[in-house]
Amino acid sequence: MQEIHLSGPAPVLNHRGAVHPGWAERGDGVYRRSAVKAGAARLREWDCYQIMDGQKCLRLSFGHTGRTGAVRAVLLDYRGGEVLFDFQKRFALPFARLDMPESAEADSDLVYDAGGVYLRFLVRGDTRFLSFHTAAGISAEAALARRSPYSAVVNMPFAGAPRAFCRSQKIAGMTASAKVEAGGERYLFGGGSFALLDWERGAWPARCERLWAAGAGEAEGAPLAFSFGEGPGDTARGTENMLFYAGAYTKLGRVTFTFERADAYQPWRIEDERGRLALTLRPCYEFAARRVPPFTDGAVRQTFGEAEGRAVLDGGRVLEFKGLAAFAELGAAH
Repeated sequence: MQEIHLSGPAPVLNHRGAVHPGWAERGDGVYRRSAVKAGAARLREWDCYQIMDGQKCLRLSFGHTGRTGAVRAVLLDYRGGEVLFDFQKRFALPFARLDMPESAEADSDLVYDAGGVYLRFLVRGDTRFLSFHTAAGISAEAALARRSPYSAVVNMPFAGAPRAFCRSQKIAGMTASAKVEAGGERYLFGGGSFALLDWERGAWPARCERLWAAGAGEAEGAPLAFSFGEGPGDTARGTENMLFYAGAYTKLGRVTFTFERADAYQPWRIEDERGRLALTLRPCYEFAARRVPPFTDGAVRQTFGEAEGRAVLDGGRVLEFKGLAAFAELGAAH
């Protein structure tokens, strides 16, 4: 089945609450919470930012899955094999109290301030400011800047569930600087750090699975970032599989993840169906946890390491890359 390229400010959902499937390189599609017909208890809305520098990873997320909301902050020294902190605050019946942005592109100011926890995601043009503080002494401040107007956007239906959908947008390869303090220690993300946003809106079935990999760095003197995925819905008419290189993007079709589920430290391989991508992620650390956004009703296994391989860009150029800071994850809702 041929993929559908979406363009312009078309609605994500029709009047029956069914998704218009397809992919896009810009987040122009119009998502309206009021158009969701699956019911408030099924609604899943998350903003999750991740910053990496080749040594550490900071993950800040906020949102809800139906009846449960959460603020979560995780700092990993994945080269050293250590969880520096993993903070989470959960709260019940969030959908009546949260005002999650309906666009990942538009200016917005998302704030949570309750019970000794403060989180703010501020979007102003191509710059994003992230703040996180707790009464226990954990704090993080970050500034992110977009280098490209393009992102990986996909609208996915779910077979047999006409009102279920996933609207996903990945903004990859943002430059980042951050300062984190915890336990009397200070951790800095400086030059060479990159960030991505995993922006999820949808009504997913009770059981589903997602494979996702992303990374960034430089290849042949220019910035390179990627986002590849399988699931959680039907990707026959649109996938999120894209590379962003030197100010342009390359769209790929479906990809296949090959890895050992019983041993996450074995290499992960990602290949597309037309022979344009051959990527290997060599893990050095696995972070496995329950209730990690957007799978707060399930579990996620994230593996961190370096990616290498080759890709055929639009136009036929063969790009070889290595040493990209990257991760892959298996997430399951159940």
